[in-house]
Amino acid sequence: MFYFGILTSSRQVEPRGKSMGKEIDSISRGLGSMIPIIVKERKRRPEAPMQAAKLASESGIIIRQHIPIYPSWTDYKKDSSQLMNLKGKLKDKCAKNQLNCEKVQFQQRTRSRSYIAHAYVVKQEKYKNSEPTAIDLFEELRCSKTKGFSEPVKKAIEDMHAQEALTSPSVEDGQQAKASIDAVSKVLPKSNTFLRNVGIQQPAAKTTNVMKEIQAELDAKKLESVVLQEELERLKVQTQESDAKVEKQAEKIESLRKMAADTQSLLAGIEPFVWI
Repeated sequence: MFYFGILTSSRQVEPRGKSMGKEIDSISRGLGSMIPIIVKERKRRPEAPMQAAKLASESGIIIRQHIPIYPSWTDYKKDSSQLMNLKGKLKDKCAKNQLNCEKVQFQQRTRSRSYIAHAYVVKQEKYKNSEPTAIDLFEELRCSKTKGFSEPVKKAIEDMHAQEALTSPSVEDGQQAKASIDAVSKVLPKSNTFLRNVGIQQPAAKTTNVMKEIQAELDAKKLESVVLQEELERLKVQTQESDAKVEKQAEKIESLRKMAADTQSLLAGIEPFVWI
């Protein structure tokens, strides 16, 4: 005899637990210690990719706990108003990003990595015993693994090497890195933030005569301000001393008045006896 029916499993399906932060915890257990997040002075993010990923994950966890975000796309589908709002924002964002990408002359090829993190990896893996120049970093961050360099990037690299070659004969030993930075800063537009993003300090612009005159005037005004401040402090001290003298004189006058009053009262008490 055969029985037909619905097969049921005796195993009970448990609800999915909290998953946020589990990957970071597993990485920390594998390393045997917590992953430190180190942001150097005047930097906006960590250099090491692992630290940057942890910072992003931790920030996302904190934000998810305070901002009402649906955990699944199906929840957005159920709420039509939220779904349309999200689609509209994504559409506008994608359109703006597309327009901005078309305006970018030198496209970055670091994928999801930031300039700082990718430069850190390049220095650690490729340039182990030497420091890469600014031109080297520009080439590394603009080279696609499949397409190579774009035409604007090729032209910029050629101009950078040509500019560096012009200054190389007059550059002293140990100043080659500075020549590379100067070459990159001259070829790239002034609005380009490549050097700052990779952690290289840009060369200071030459001070013109007008700037020198303005600086001299500012220094003179600062000196004049210091002199006036000292004179003001001296007058304050004199005023305080004068106030102290006036206060002492007032105390003496008040003391004399009390003595005179006491004398008058004493004389008033003695007069009857004198007449008797």
